[in-house]
Amino acid sequence: MAVSRLDLQGNSADLWLTELARGASTRFTFGGTQFAPLWSPDGSRVVFTSQRDNRSTIFQKVANGAGKEEPLLSAASIAVADDWSRDGRFLLYEQPDRTTKSDLWVLPDPGKQPGSGERKPTLFLGTDFNESQGRFSPDTKWIAYTSDQNGKPEIYVRPFPTPPGGGGQWQISRGGGSHARWRRDGKELFYLSLNNRLMAVDVNASAAALQPGIPKALFEAPPVLVGPDFPTWDVSPDGQRFLVTTAASASDTAPLTVVLNWPQLLKK
Repeated sequence: MAVSRLDLQGNSADLWLTELARGASTRFTFGGTQFAPLWSPDGSRVVFTSQRDNRSTIFQKVANGAGKEEPLLSAASIAVADDWSRDGRFLLYEQPDRTTKSDLWVLPDPGKQPGSGERKPTLFLGTDFNESQGRFSPDTKWIAYTSDQNGKPEIYVRPFPTPPGGGGQWQISRGGGSHARWRRDGKELFYLSLNNRLMAVDVNASAAALQPGIPKALFEAPPVLVGPDFPTWDVSPDGQRFLVTTAASASDTAPLTVVLNWPQLLKK
């Protein structure tokens, strides 16, 4: 598990990697503000966004901590990596624009060796609305994303790459939704509803069209704490386990004992 930990005293955030089987955590980055970690398809690398010198840079780094961070792209506005296609060929990221708001971009060959040629990003979706939180389907033929084109965030799916004429668009969520995730076989989509319920939708995709089922609630999730465009939850590839960012409860906090008149105790 890759997470971003905020240091309130140092006003910074670094990435930590946790081995779930043992519960052991290792610091992955040092200094600055790092967030939105994303694993490569084979688990060998981690992509993340870093805020340094008034610029936003997406880096990748070997997961075992060896070697230096490699910059993939740099921008004046905040660029956040959303997903890495399972075939390893594309990195999907979001970036705001003054005219078109938040847009979805695709960076080809993110795993290419440094110095082996320029990676040129291409725009996947940029409209007058906010498009964010993009996720490739397991076969890389579809992209699920969040858009506010109807006045509130909803989950939509479009074909990838965009066919001639623009291709179709299918709405997945009902009554609002964000942070879509695909099941490993591509036959189910999960998302977070506006009232914090984890939802599931059956998906039947053909070569030219997609047929979504009726959304059903799985369970109510605890309130999440981070910004709307940053990862707040995830699901295991088989769709059986869920990981949600939540507030620490009072029982998770170590008790504080206050001793009054302590100088008198020293005399005893």
